[in-house]
Amino acid sequence: MKYTQGSRYLGGFIGSKVDMATWVKPLAEKWVRAVKTLAKVALKYPQSAHTAFSVSVQAEWQHLMRTVRGVGPLLVPIEEAIAAHYLPALLSVEVDSDFWELLSHSVKKAGIGAQNRAKGAAKMHRASVNATRSLVSTMVSRGEFDLARHQKSVKDARNNYKADRARVEGMANERRADLLGKREENRLKRACNAGIWLTVYPSRLNGMELSAEEFRDSLRLRYGFEPAGLPEKCDGCNCRFTVEHGLSCPVGGLVISRHDDVCLEFGSLAKKALKPSAVSYEPKIRGRSDADRVAATAVIPGSTESDNSESLDAETAA
Repeated sequence: MKYTQGSRYLGGFIGSKVDMATWVKPLAEKWVRAVKTLAKVALKYPQSAHTAFSVSVQAEWQHLMRTVRGVGPLLVPIEEAIAAHYLPALLSVEVDSDFWELLSHSVKKAGIGAQNRAKGAAKMHRASVNATRSLVSTMVSRGEFDLARHQKSVKDARNNYKADRARVEGMANERRADLLGKREENRLKRACNAGIWLTVYPSRLNGMELSAEEFRDSLRLRYGFEPAGLPEKCDGCNCRFTVEHGLSCPVGGLVISRHDDVCLEFGSLAKKALKPSAVSYEPKIRGRSDADRVAATAVIPGSTESDNSESLDAETAA
């Protein structure tokens, strides 16, 4: 007869810590391979890789953290794979511990939502325990289930978890701003208010798909790095090219390109609201010959339409 001190149950594990570690180890190895695979994908398709990471792969181990207590230390290999492979491929920069802490924040707190598993596992499990407290007490006492009470417990636990996470991440941002200065403080404020594009699913149909350069450059600018592959000189004025110069040069191509992007986007929306034939990106400018022809075909007061057509034919023949 075979005896065990633990068993898998509803995506989690119930039993001794030794058996739990044995059960979690192959799962962690599978997720490490998934992270390394996404790192390879991120080299060419960073937006798609980040969407798969934040929506799909990350949700698998988050479920484990919510259902199994004390699983955080067993997921450290995943942390190491994210810091060593996935994040450098996503941003094309080396990621140290301080930068990794910032990236682990939520998007509204200047991060990218890649939550730290070793630090967040205990809080996630505690939030799940609080959310199911009413349901568990009803099952233990064999009483009547109160749906409204259970929904209130879930809502309160979720709100308390989000508020506590926002408070901790806000304090971490304040410490980082105090250490690095006013410029870093302003950059963190901008990042907190301008990160919705990181949560958008890539869609070619709706124009929500960013190229690898667009996504990576936007991410690098979000964290104070220069975009990769900047030219040394401006093509318009031959001055030293920087991000600030590219956004303000009156004769360079970036300002014109930015205006053209707005024009094309507005025209695309107008074509969906109206007919494509009713939309023009540039007004038609009539030349001299067009103006003469319009004047020649105009009806002269006191004459008939046939007289005007005969005079136009005579003028054309001459």
